[in-house]
Amino acid sequence: MSKFINKNYVNTVSSLIDNSIEIMRNNSYVFNNMKPVTCVVYNPDETGTTLDAGAKFEYTALGPDSPFRFNKINDAVVYTNDMKIIMNIDLTEEGLTAAPIEFEIVVIPDTFIPLPNGYIIFDQLTKMDSTKKYLFMMDQVTPDTIDNGANFYRVHLTLKSVFEKDYQYLEDQVINEYTMIIDNAGTSMKTVVKQNDYDLISNMDNVLTRIKTYYLEMFYNDAVQTFTFDSNSGLYYDPYMIEFLIRNNVFKYTGNDYIFVDHAVPVHRTFSIDYDKTIFRALETCDIDRFNLMEAVAQPIENRNTLFATVPDDYFMIDYEDRATFGVFIPFDNLMINMVHDNVILDIDVPQCKYNPLVTYFHGDPMPSNILKILEDIDLYPSAYNFYFIPMLIFVLESYMGKLMKST
Repeated sequence: MSKFINKNYVNTVSSLIDNSIEIMRNNSYVFNNMKPVTCVVYNPDETGTTLDAGAKFEYTALGPDSPFRFNKINDAVVYTNDMKIIMNIDLTEEGLTAAPIEFEIVVIPDTFIPLPNGYIIFDQLTKMDSTKKYLFMMDQVTPDTIDNGANFYRVHLTLKSVFEKDYQYLEDQVINEYTMIIDNAGTSMKTVVKQNDYDLISNMDNVLTRIKTYYLEMFYNDAVQTFTFDSNSGLYYDPYMIEFLIRNNVFKYTGNDYIFVDHAVPVHRTFSIDYDKTIFRALETCDIDRFNLMEAVAQPIENRNTLFATVPDDYFMIDYEDRATFGVFIPFDNLMINMVHDNVILDIDVPQCKYNPLVTYFHGDPMPSNILKILEDIDLYPSAYNFYFIPMLIFVLESYMGKLMKST
């Protein structure tokens, strides 16, 4: 710190102002005075809905004769301050005794575009028998813009029906179903995801969490606080695998566990250059021509400034550039490499079908349709092959999931 010219105070103030500006640029900031409400949205499908060609209007919105078709959005989040008025509704034998129930909600940017003649069912109301079928129509939609240029929508709602039959009509007119993920608003990820994709990703997330947990149990070495694998000739540490885990955040999201992954041995100056020549980099760049078997050698870890010097076991560090004439071995499964190059997909009954996702990934094909079955049946056991394959599999599957979730 400078002795005579201390700018810490000015820098701190400037940082606070910059942070405040960033907060104000957030699409949700201007709606902080409103309360979020969860609901199910039925948005008219613009291609599936057919109106009278001459009159250009619908005869009925709900029912077997209605031309309307809807896209259903589950777990939708909107903002409002007027939900409390709904609780004052008094339904008697003569019908609603209160004045027409109408209020306004706000749909924040980067979520979905509400359309007139759509319907909303609020999750809070479904918890009570007397209000669980209340349908509110989006009878007026007004677009607006916040200071950062993002568009949001003010939606006027009117209570249109309280009857089971209208709710059933509405459900029968749904042609597409989606789920909203509000946490993705303002990011490069989709906020509204097709229900099938959402279910697949949700199930894969659960399976991948289990696989990551098993991998930690099999290969995370508490004694040296890093990943190693055991073989008949000793314990092995691979800095290139560690670099792959770091670069791709393979274990950033692993249930409730937090694992800090870092190099346990200092790397040499040309390590990044050497890494670019490895099978790991070929996987990251989807370069099938460089996805080849690599010969490895292992040298004893003798650095006394590492945790390896504090344990009685002998550890060896793997390198792929050393031109040793003996002690060479191949830690990767040759079948996996050949399947990728030959574009071979194995039947689900063959244990090596676990390599199928890598094959489709490199050849730009869709994810295997039986991927969940493959993952559920995968044989997880501690071996050198699984030490390398499982992180590769996790990377490939998360790449597929990222594409499904990527906003377009």
